[in-house]
Amino acid sequence: MIGAFVQTPQRSIAQVLAHSGVELLIADGEHAPLTPAGIEEIIVGGDLAGVPVWARVPFSPAAIQHALDSGAAGVLIPLVESAAGAEAAVAAARFPPRGRRGGGPGRAALYGLDRKRALEREITVAVQIETAAALENLDAILAVEGVDLIFVGPNDLALSLGRPADAEIADVLARARGAGLDTGTLVKHADADTTVTVLGTDLGLLAAGARAAVTG
Repeated sequence: MIGAFVQTPQRSIAQVLAHSGVELLIADGEHAPLTPAGIEEIIVGGDLAGVPVWARVPFSPAAIQHALDSGAAGVLIPLVESAAGAEAAVAAARFPPRGRRGGGPGRAALYGLDRKRALEREITVAVQIETAAALENLDAILAVEGVDLIFVGPNDLALSLGRPADAEIADVLARARGAGLDTGTLVKHADADTTVTVLGTDLGLLAAGARAAVTG
């Protein structure tokens, strides 16, 4: 799947990206000042275009609950460094008995009119590997039941290691696939077997298009 981070809380941006061929939108609540309402706006735009939307939110049961209640098809949790962190993410995102997510009357449940719809919906729980500590604990993280996808954050991983992390990125992707998990990363570091290849952000793509138009 070709993906893009969306940092602008406008459904029109999500729709344009989706109709341009992007197959997965990720509302970026980590690096953009998105409110829960802003994340929902991006999800609505994706739904209108028939494209799934994940929410990247720093770990918080409330933030995960809000995103999934709004209809997110998955969550991407940054800076997961241990099996305990991965377990906490799964618990916040999954309904009992696997997790502790509450069955709220949000958009995913048609505001309480169809709670079964939310309960039966399949979601993706993805965690980001992007620190030296996460590399040390990778085997334990990969073994956590309920994690679906491992996303490598190449920029933060390089910052954590103090050097380029190309070898480590390739190793994480290979080990995650060996554990039966899907994988994701930025396009520069993706390989032919990467499940989710992220092009960048909506604003970055806008800048690239504008520069090409100006110089072309």
